[in-house]
Amino acid sequence: MKKTTIRILSVIIATALLVSSLVTIEVLASGGTTYYISSSTGSDSYNGTSQSTPWQTLSKLSNTTFQPGDNICLASGDTFTAGFTPSCSGNESNPITLTSYGTGARPQIKLNGSANSWCITIHNQKYWNFNNLELCNAENGIVFNNTDTTTFTDTTTTYTGYNINNCYFHDLVKTSPDWDWTHVGQTKWGSSIGVVLGSNFVDGVNVTNCFTQNCDSFMEGCWTNSNIVGCTSQGCPYNTFENLLSGTLEECVFSNNGGQKRIPII
Repeated sequence: MKKTTIRILSVIIATALLVSSLVTIEVLASGGTTYYISSSTGSDSYNGTSQSTPWQTLSKLSNTTFQPGDNICLASGDTFTAGFTPSCSGNESNPITLTSYGTGARPQIKLNGSANSWCITIHNQKYWNFNNLELCNAENGIVFNNTDTTTFTDTTTTYTGYNINNCYFHDLVKTSPDWDWTHVGQTKWGSSIGVVLGSNFVDGVNVTNCFTQNCDSFMEGCWTNSNIVGCTSQGCPYNTFENLLSGTLEECVFSNNGGQKRIPII
């Protein structure tokens, strides 16, 4: 029975890796403006509102105020080497969506692996969807840094409304893991999805059909009462679910997360 289970898990892992390199599906919210970004064919001097006139950099996105219901589409097969920090929020009826367009591999946000390198940083924003992305070669994939960054004293406000779907997280490892919980303003380990120590509460994080590989952890610093459905783990030395305030983990695959002196929280 044990050998059979290992074979089945291996097939699941292999299938997930194969799917990560195939065609991505564009999932767009309705009611807003759609923007396009291509690192290979775009220019930040373009208007960004058509596939023939895309913007080029994530810095352009970080400095743009989007409206609820807007869609931000990264070109499939392109690689972006800087992180994204949104400066605006959607609302419950009209979240803002970061996703892909075109065919090919998921668009990749690939950093240089240095200390405090975060692919996507949520700093006091709400109601965002993240679909069809590959986040890698950094300390963290998606980080919730919902704090007063000066004093780290506001831990009462709750930030909510995050959906993460069909994303591939890999090679997200903290350069110097920190075991002291008192060091607010940073993450403890590298993670696919993490919450900065000292952050306000994060509520309603829904993660579906995601694959994570070779990371310190899948979710770090997230609290209580998740619904976990159909998830598979292989090659992780610890299978510890440290939960969210609320949310779901559904049909996700975790492979080879954690290692010596690192605990994968999945």
